[in-house]
Amino acid sequence: MSKLFKGTFNWANESYEMYTHCHAASGAFYNFIAQLSRKLEVGKTTLLFRFDGSRDNYFIEEVKPVERDPVKDAEMLLEVFPKGVAKILEEVKEDESKDSKKDS
Repeated sequence: MSKLFKGTFNWANESYEMYTHCHAASGAFYNFIAQLSRKLEVGKTTLLFRFDGSRDNYFIEEVKPVERDPVKDAEMLLEVFPKGVAKILEEVKEDESKDSKKDS
């Protein structure tokens, strides 16, 4: 399964932040090089020499998915859109109570 990666690259004192899906950080690095090459209109080889790991000029991290609570999400929506969301909130709570009854 592919993972979401965030890459931050420093080129000519400007920071570029990009995202890509890939199976590993090494593959994400090459995806970022391709993105940056198109954006800066610079050859990939030039970028590979610049971001060769000898300097601290780029950072790649995996973006972890945020676990969401559907009830809290619905309550937040209720504050923003009070009329239609009340019904959604009731449905979410009903679904959770049905699921908890099935588990017991």
